Amino acid sequence: MNAAWPNFFIVGAPKAGTTALYLYLKQHPSVFLPEPAMKEPHYFAPELRHPTFVRSAGEYAAIFEGGRERARLGEASVFYLFSKEAARRIHESDPHARIIIMLRDPVDMIYALHNEHFTNGIEKYRSFPDALAAEERRRSGGEQVGTGLSPELFSYRAIGTYSPQVERYRALFHPGQIHYVFFEDFVKDTAGEYRRTLEFLDVDASFQPAFPRVNESRKVRSRTVQRLLLARPKFLQKAVRCLSPTRLRHGLLNLAFRYNSPIARRSPLAPEIHEELRTHFALDVRELERVTGRNLSRWISPPQSQDRSPTAALPP
Repeated sequence: MNAAWPNFFIVGAPKAGTTALYLYLKQHPSVFLPEPAMKEPHYFAPELRHPTFVRSAGEYAAIFEGGRERARLGEASVFYLFSKEAARRIHESDPHARIIIMLRDPVDMIYALHNEHFTNGIEKYRSFPDALAAEERRRSGGEQVGTGLSPELFSYRAIGTYSPQVERYRALFHPGQIHYVFFEDFVKDTAGEYRRTLEFLDVDASFQPAFPRVNESRKVRSRTVQRLLLARPKFLQKAVRCLSPTRLRHGLLNLAFRYNSPIARRSPLAPEIHEELRTHFALDVRELERVTGRNLSRWISPPQSQDRSPTAALPP
């Protein structure tokens, strides 16, 4: 096997603090993670399509060339948890790999994911209820999604149904190879969760990184520009082809992407939609409690005083 090959994976879920953990781990001298432009290659989820996902083994291996001397090489592809192929393919690649699973209240998570999809220009429905209503049409092929995209990426309720996703990893990896990080804990005690993750990866847990705020919610200035930056048509590729290395090209495109989507606070989810989804996920949350040994009752009946607007940035 290529010496520069990942031996740990942050597999998701989306919008559960994965970007923050990736950035904090990236500062550790014994850990190698790809540059931000290549953070989510999704190489081990070939059934999921997206213009930015890496499909070539050579291109994937090249991402980790700079990490040959590090004890831990990793990546963070947030749909590996949802993917039906990723767990098996990761295990085939490295049965001793360490798996980091990050979980967040599924209602908050899918609402945040919808906002990200819309901001990125791939979700046509500004209204979250409209996007939920379109799930079955998209899944059955009755409504097409954008070119180069899998309809599964818009199956919000399925993406938030965690227990069968977690079970795919539990069926293949020893319990000691799986580490859970819950979003609420990560926000409340970022340093503590970071230290425990370093211990799980068997690297120096005394290392103190910077903990900048990351992944705050955004709005889009121009959906047309955003779709162009995502699709990266031939004329745009030609315009940046002269730039080298590849990460510089990706970096400039991502910078334009972020400029076109400045930070903005989302509106709270309507109470009736929130309650409907909480009821929908209740049985799965109970199963997840059994699987993880964690009390998740607040995901079913959260305190009335709690702010349910999923806009938290990390760390608090």
